[in-house]
Amino acid sequence: MLLYEYASTHSDTPVASYVSARLEGLTNLNDEKICQLLGSFSDDWRDKFLATRSEEQKDAIDSVLANRHLIAHG
Repeated sequence: MLLYEYASTHSDTPVASYVSARLEGLTNLNDEKICQLLGSFSDDWRDKFLATRSEEQKDAIDSVLANRHLIAHG
């Protein structure tokens, strides 16, 4: 994941390890969860994500999760 790659090249090992552990258990990422995750690292990252993704991209992200649930749970 890009966040881990960034942390591992720009942070000390303990910080990169924490980021890795935090990202490891992430599942079911929709647009809102991605915003929250990015905001936990940097408000600027979250704001840039929100400013640059289109409504169509938001809907596509959320649709992938919805379709995954439909497939998994019938």
